[in-house]
Amino acid sequence: MKLTMLGTGNAVVTECYNTCFVLEDEERTQEDRYFLVDGGGGNGLLHQLKEAGISWKDIRVMFLTHRHLDHLMGMIWMLRMILQNMQRGNYEGEAVIYGHDEVIALLREMAEKLLTKKECAFLDERLHLVEVKDGEEKTILFGLTGTGYFDLKAYEQYNDGKMTDTIPTDEQIEASLSSLEYRSLFHRTRLHITVMIKLRKNRTHTVIPQTTCVIR
Repeated sequence: MKLTMLGTGNAVVTECYNTCFVLEDEERTQEDRYFLVDGGGGNGLLHQLKEAGISWKDIRVMFLTHRHLDHLMGMIWMLRMILQNMQRGNYEGEAVIYGHDEVIALLREMAEKLLTKKECAFLDERLHLVEVKDGEEKTILFGLTGTGYFDLKAYEQYNDGKMTDTIPTDEQIEASLSSLEYRSLFHRTRLHITVMIKLRKNRTHTVIPQTTCVIR
């Protein structure tokens, strides 16, 4: 599994792109090997994908964590590019964008207001806007990463000033490493994406990827 960071900036950065990334299963075919998480703040997403050597047309599975502009607007551009090229006959196959109910409704509303009826005719027919619910799990990619998940609690704790840093001791690191099960690089394991959505007083909490890796 390969992780490509397209941007690492916050909402108001001017010297880099907003945070979004692509997961790539290098063993899959070109049509189903990428998973885009968030889109950043605009059509700079298309530039970032090009710089990373990834064609926007190869992005078939996407996930939008929440409605903030620095996550949403790039996804609007993906939606536009896909629908327009479907209508023009320049895009084969299907694509899907996952998100919670508020995000999916917003994407649909913006598409219907900003794009033509002929372009929007491909919504739900070939470009699917799929609502995910609290605690739902879906296998998106296969890879060598074991099990991964998304946790909205971390973002809530960060906003509430309750997040703390934990620095493991050498003994804890050694204990963790000794418990790992080493497998052949050719062993394929599933990457499960668990999406947990928590809404409170119309406030949406984002998805924070948590990854554990060993660097040798």
